[in-house]
Amino acid sequence: MNADNKKPELSPEQKAVKAQKSRRDGYVLIFLALMLFAVGTYFRESDSAHHKLLVHNGAVGSVFEQSVLVMLKHDASGGYGVIINRPDEKNPGYFVGGPMEPEKISALYKGVANFEGGVPVGDTGLYYIEGARAEELRKLNPPPAWFIVIRGYAGWSPRQLDREILREWWKIADMDLPLVTETSPEFIWRAATDKAALAEEAAKRGIEPAALEEERKNKKDGL
Repeated sequence: MNADNKKPELSPEQKAVKAQKSRRDGYVLIFLALMLFAVGTYFRESDSAHHKLLVHNGAVGSVFEQSVLVMLKHDASGGYGVIINRPDEKNPGYFVGGPMEPEKISALYKGVANFEGGVPVGDTGLYYIEGARAEELRKLNPPPAWFIVIRGYAGWSPRQLDREILREWWKIADMDLPLVTETSPEFIWRAATDKAALAEEAAKRGIEPAALEEERKNKKDGL
């Protein structure tokens, strides 16, 4: 190369300014990437938990630590559900349904389809009722096949629950009536966590959870 065409060597001060500019440009790119990620997370929607089980990731210290909820609603307007595995130690005979409106009484039950005021939770086999009628489930003869009377509930504003699911604060599992109605409260979270993990793995492999469950059973049996 002709010596006349060589670029003049930068002075130490110029090199320092150039390095500083490169670092600043790098920080700007990182900031923009983080902003794009945050905006994308805000507007993305998770798989709907509507009429399914919402399973907490178990993080210690959360008000929902190891909670499992039956989701009564999850759509564009927000989410609403009740915890089903937390007996209320301060109010025997009740369950803690969530941190919102702790004096609000409701109930989940099965086996009394014509109980006045009860609303079916989709096709899950469960019914939901609020107010004084919830207490009357205790007096029925014969009693419901299964029921819990609940104080309080959990609620989310539009997209709030979607963001929490995308941050992996929660997992979603399909409704499992025996899991809800036949499992002792202290074992529900582990059972629901396993069910959610099974569904997640099945989705990654592109197969049905039942097929994966059968595959695991056959391996366990040595088939």
